[in-house]
Amino acid sequence: MYFKLDGGLKILPIVVEYSGSVKVQAKALVDTGSAGTALDIKLLSLDPSRASRIVELAGIGGSQDVVIQKVNSIQFAHKAVSDFEVELGDFANRFGFNAIIGSDLLEVLGACVDYERGGIRASSER
Repeated sequence: MYFKLDGGLKILPIVVEYSGSVKVQAKALVDTGSAGTALDIKLLSLDPSRASRIVELAGIGGSQDVVIQKVNSIQFAHKAVSDFEVELGDFANRFGFNAIIGSDLLEVLGACVDYERGGIRASSER
């Protein structure tokens, strides 16, 4: 899967299933320096009945509190991961994209970032 460069940032489309069979598409930043995968909270109708916790994230862009919950599935690079924990916070207004693909998801997918070709390959792709 090839990423689009937007102001030097690597952006990929992802599909997230959160509640029932509703799937949402997001514009995701590939961030190998981010430990966690994150979604803008406005993409989903937050389900308060799901197990969750609130933590403070801090980085170069500042800090904010996020809700951590599992999504039913998250898909990109032609692979999907089920019951994956993500950070839900206010990302779209501050950064211009509405999701972050962190190293946790890249590792689970066995992803390889190919800077020369401008893409990402998951472990099952050859």
